[in-house]
Formats: sequence, C-alpha cells, structure tokens
Amino acid sequence: LEVTELPTPALVLDRPIMNANIQRMADHLATHQKGFRPHAKTHKCPAIAEIQMAAGAEGICTAKVSEAAVMLNAGIPCVLVTSPVATRQKARVVNAIATEHSKLLLVVDSIVGFEALDAEITSDKRVGVVLDLDVVMGRTGLREDDVFLRLLDSLHDDPRFCVAGLQ
Repeated sequence: LEVTELPTPALVLDRPIMNANIQRMADHLATHQKGFRPHAKTHKCPAIAEIQMAAGAEGICTAKVSEAAVMLNAGIPCVLVTSPVATRQKARVVNAIATEHSKLLLVVDSIVGFEALDAEITSDKRVGVVLDLDVVMGRTGLREDDVFLRLLDSLHDDPRFCVAGLQ
C-alpha cells in the first residue's frame, strides 16, 4: 500500500527507530534507578504497549476508562487511568474490567468520585487508588486537607481499595 492509500487515522512509524527509542528511554531511566509508566495517548495501541512492557515499563497509562479496557483486554497487566473517575457509569465500567489477573489503578480527586466507586465496585474486586492533589494548577486534584484525610480514611477501611500513591 502507498501511504496515500491508508485509511485514516492510521499509525505509521519506523519500527526499528521506535524500538530503539523505547529501549533508550528504558536504559536511561534504569541508569537513574527510576521506573516508568508510558502514557498510551501517543499510540493507543496494545502492541506498542506490549513492547514498552517488555522493555521494563511498570505499566501503561491511559486517559480514560474505555482506553484502559482495551489495554487490559489485550493482556497489559497494569494500567493507570490518569483522569479522575467521577461518575457511577464509569465506575460500573471499572467494576466490569477489574480482574484478579490485572492491576487497575484509578485517580480520585473528590468525594464525589470516591462515592461513585464506592457505589459500584463489588466486594470481589480490588482497585488501586491514586489520590490526585492540586498543586495550584487548578485543573484537577484535592485542594483541602480535610477532604484528603477523609478519603484516605475511607480507602484504608475498605478492602476493595488500596492506596497506590499520590499524583
């Protein structure tokens, strides 16, 4: 096929260069004893995520729950959804895609988001939660210490959730 004949959108790349770039990133971070979790927004392709995992990535990031579902269904073992889950509808999808064979991490930045997860995640599931803190950017994140502590207490007391870190 000629490039002009490809249906769009289409991912076109030089595979040897891509592989070299992934390895270069992995080697650089290993030199500094740092792990990495690439964001799939640049490719949205499970095959590339697999190459990143094989190079040592700790997991893959996605922006949305639907993108996480694609990665988990393709066998990517650990996915972090970087945008806060704030609705019961998305929490139901989280419940459907969370399995014992994968690690699903979610960002929570509000009581409303936690309440959505609390209402929809069943007792047979375990989900990692990354608490999002606002560091004066005003975009997302917890802004009040008492809300942060309340969420931390709620997460600590619930076996369905584990605190996986801060963002």
